[in-house]
Parts: sequence; C-alpha cells; structure tokens
Amino acid sequence: MRYVGIDGSPSLIASAKKYIAKGSNQFFVHDLSKPVELASKTFSHATILLAAQNFADPLPLFQTAFTHLREGGLLIVVVNHPCFRIPRQSSWGVDESKKLQYRR
Repeated sequence: MRYVGIDGSPSLIASAKKYIAKGSNQFFVHDLSKPVELASKTFSHATILLAAQNFADPLPLFQTAFTHLREGGLLIVVVNHPCFRIPRQSSWGVDESKKLQYRR
C-alpha cells in the first residue's frame, strides 16, 4: 500500500522519513489549508490527526482532503476532546508509583 504523509512541521516530516519505510511512500512539508499539487480523486483514505483543532478556519483543510479522495473514499479525523484542552487550567500529570499519566 502506498501512502503520502503531509504536515506543516518540518521536524515531523523528518521523523517520518527517518522512521517509516520509504518504498513508494512520499512525505511533504505543506500547509494543507492551501491546495496541494497531487493527482485529484486518487486516494482511498485520508486522515487528519490532531491537526484540525489548530486551524482558525479548518474548512480549507477538509476541502483539500475531499479534493483528493476518490468516490467512496474515507476521511478519518481525530481531534482532542475540548475537556482536555482548557488553556491555563488543565495539564498532564504522572503518577510514578502507578506508572500512569493522567489529565488534571
């Protein structure tokens, strides 16, 4: 299976290139709120992982995904639940004795 990885972070793309089998896979640094030059309607699946909540206007992100999904393609979106993102009021904690990470 061939896949394409696209992210706005050069360091994340560098990690992907380092740790993920290359083969015919491709990795690009690109802002997906802007059109990307890939063949349209060729992908069976697309994922947006922990990114949509970081866009002031996520609509272009979804439009880009649907531009490249073939008919019947599947878009999977993963976002943080708002209860885990309360600025200056929530944080992660670690209980070393139980080896657990938790949200406060």
